[in-house]
Amino acid sequence: RHDEHEQSDRKGNYLSTTTWHNICDEFLEIISDSIKNRIVEDVKAAKYYSIKVDTTPDIARIDLLTFIIRYVASYEQEVLDNLDNLGLNISNWRGQSLDNASNMSGKYSGLQARIKQHSANALFIPCANHSPNLVANFVAEN
Repeated sequence: RHDEHEQSDRKGNYLSTTTWHNICDEFLEIISDSIKNRIVEDVKAAKYYSIKVDTTPDIARIDLLTFIIRYVASYEQEVLDNLDNLGLNISNWRGQSLDNASNMSGKYSGLQARIKQHSANALFIPCANHSPNLVANFVAEN
């Protein structure tokens, strides 16, 4: 929760620009509720989803929870919408390269499979840099 009161140990950038704490807090709460509702609608429309939950301490060493929801169906529509907005004919699509995560490269329900439903000639080539990058990150962390 965003908190800019004088006694707060979670003061941020807004303290110097406004003293209308109640108005700012109410505004942020309304916006965050609206965004959250939109995300929930999108996830429900996509049907299948996964979550990732993580915590990290802030500057006051208070753990903050991050809750991430991933869903695939919207990527498909976003890709198709982008091609349409660019005026590109999907029937001329001949190749696609995505990362190796199953939600992207999955043979049956990944983004590449969904794209092939629209353009059977869009050959999937796994991203050659993605796997070595994951390995390098893993080695560096351990």
